[in-house]
Amino acid sequence: MKNLFLFRLFRYSRLAFIMAVLFIIIYAIAFDKKMSLLLFPYNAMYSVDFNHNNTGEVYACKQNGTIIPITGKWYWKKDFLETSLRGFVHYVEDTNRVFLNHYILYRFSNPIVQQYLVDKLTPGKIKPEKWVTWYTCFAGRKIEPGDSLEIIRYSFDFDRNGFQLIDSVTIWKNFRNGE
Repeated sequence: MKNLFLFRLFRYSRLAFIMAVLFIIIYAIAFDKKMSLLLFPYNAMYSVDFNHNNTGEVYACKQNGTIIPITGKWYWKKDFLETSLRGFVHYVEDTNRVFLNHYILYRFSNPIVQQYLVDKLTPGKIKPEKWVTWYTCFAGRKIEPGDSLEIIRYSFDFDRNGFQLIDSVTIWKNFRNGE
């Protein structure tokens, strides 16, 4: 019993013990409420397709018909740009709603509570023009009046010899008029 981690932690540091126990309790409550992703989002950790589906999608933002390059960025910035673009496309395609909108509607039956939580916890309506402008600037590009910005989804088929482009779809497109 004296070799258990929490017991040793208690002897070493009472503050660390309290923090560890508090963390365990909070995580147990979140797990019980089916909110296990609250503290540790998996970030596509289980995205392996065991059905061996050889197709995939990738998203890109174009400025004046040229793809904004992000692969040369630091890892954290590249990852942030990739995941935020994918997340924004899902947001636009789901009529300006995020996963939390669906979860709140599923979890709470009272419409007043639902509306209150949606208002307080979700981003609300975001204009695509503002988001794509932010994305372009964050990627290190300058936007001039008259530039066109668009978001494209590319679908690929992967095989042993590489990949083939199946389709490309414009998700959103805008021309900036002298801003």
